[in-house]
Amino acid sequence: PWVRLSGNAGSKLLTSCRPKHSCGTGAALWSNSTMPSAIGVAKSFTAQGSYNNCNDYPRQVSVMRCSSAPSDFVYRYDDSSYLCYIGFCGMD
Repeated sequence: PWVRLSGNAGSKLLTSCRPKHSCGTGAALWSNSTMPSAIGVAKSFTAQGSYNNCNDYPRQVSVMRCSSAPSDFVYRYDDSSYLCYIGFCGMD
C-alpha cells in the first residue's frame, strides 16, 4: 500500500540521516534521492535505514507526486521483505 506522511510525521521523507530510534522506529528510512516532478509517475529509489550508521538496512521504495503542492508525495515499499523495526520517517 501507498503511505502518505502527514501531521506530526511531516509531509515528506527525510533527506538526511537521523539517530537510531527516531520517528518511533528502530531504523528510520531516509534518502537524498531527487523526488519526481511529474504528477502521477512513480519513481523507485533506495532509501537507507539509520541505526548503527546512516546506511543500514537499504530498502527499495517508490515515491509518487500526487499534485503540484511542494510536499504532496506518497511512498511504498517495493519489496516484501520489510522489517518491523524499519519505518518511513518524515520532515516538513
